[in-house]
Order: sequence, then C-alpha cells, then structure tokens
Amino acid sequence: MRVRFEAFSNAYRNVDLHRLDAMLADEYLHINNGGKPLDKKAWMNWNRQRRQWLDAGQLKIDRYDTDEIQIVVKGDTAVIVGRIQSAGTRQGKPFEVDIRFTNVWVKRGGTWLRLAFHDAPSRP
Repeated sequence: MRVRFEAFSNAYRNVDLHRLDAMLADEYLHINNGGKPLDKKAWMNWNRQRRQWLDAGQLKIDRYDTDEIQIVVKGDTAVIVGRIQSAGTRQGKPFEVDIRFTNVWVKRGGTWLRLAFHDAPSRP
C-alpha cells in the first residue's frame, strides 16, 4: 500500500494525468479545507489546468514532501493519514502549503484505487 501511495504522490507532483486517472476510483471524492467536494471528473479537470500552468511556466513546484504517514489496512480498504508540505510559485507568486490529510483507498480487481481525500491545515 505504501508503494501505491508514493506512486500516487509522485503522479500528483508531476501532474501525470494518465496515472492519476488510472489510480482513482470512478466515484472518487476530493475535498480541500473550506472547499466544496469535487468528483473525479471535476478533480481531473482541475489537474488538467495544473498541467497547463506547469507547461506554460505559470506553476513551479520546488517541494512536495509527504511524511508522518500512517496506514491502516482492513481487508480491501485502507486509510492513510499524513502530512504534505509543498512550496513553489504560482503565476509568479510564491506559495507554501502545510496540510494534514486523510485518504481512503479500496482494492478492486487486485488494484488499490484512491476513493476519497480530505485535508486540513497542519498545526505545529
């Protein structure tokens, strides 16, 4: 499960649209702190926009680290919690992100798929 999680994190950092799409359950739900839930289609559209920004030089990711990872697997379901710290520039402005997250994964046909994501600001 850890290897699958790390592969997903790398695909997200690199905005690998094909890999991200293949690693999400069809009924995927994504919610960021303070935002509205996004389904798989909406979240992938947002990532297509990220890909365009990256290709145009409007987005630069200098850091994307995950740590404090804890994984609990029960049958064909896994819950992963951890911390993400990232930094870079978006449209010429620096950004820094420090969040805690929860992922829910399901195993289907022998393959782990991310089913849900939620985050909240990290507190020291």
